[in-house]
Amino acid sequence: AALNASLDGTTPNGGTPMEAALNGLTKYTQQNKQAGRVMIGVFITDGVPEGCTTNPNTLAGIVQNHLTTNGIKTFMIGMDGANFGTLDSIAAPGGASPHTQYCGGSSPCYSYDVDNGNPAAFNAVLAAIASAGLWPVAQRALGWVDFFAVAALLLLAVLLYAALHEVLRHQHRVAARNALRRI
Repeated sequence: AALNASLDGTTPNGGTPMEAALNGLTKYTQQNKQAGRVMIGVFITDGVPEGCTTNPNTLAGIVQNHLTTNGIKTFMIGMDGANFGTLDSIAAPGGASPHTQYCGGSSPCYSYDVDNGNPAAFNAVLAAIASAGLWPVAQRALGWVDFFAVAALLLLAVLLYAALHEVLRHQHRVAARNALRRI
């Protein structure tokens, strides 16, 4: 709610001090990291670096150092007006994985393009970021062990569904019998 209120009360007025924003993001995520939980940073912009340093290598160094020191990945989302080449050069050292969807420039890319803030694109991008933030970058090939593990889990789910179905069906019969006894 506080984030929504803050966003609603803000209007673009030029200038994108990315260095200060990235330093704030890294400080916040480092201070709020909790054991047993994955912390990631998400940087959203509609501009290019201005105000502070404009050197993409310096900005990339901020998130790369954050990843190396704290193990926290930083993902970049751009809207209309963003320079996706710059965002890619910052996102890659920050731990973002290459992908081929929602690229603002060349594909594969490391940052995400949500056009003018399209809600469907934003939701899809946030889901992709959540997945990329939680799973390892290197995917392993599906092997027999994985197949049997998936098959076992599927069988377990089917058995649990069948058992629940029987319990609910039996519960319905008991309720109907009790209702008939009261009549």
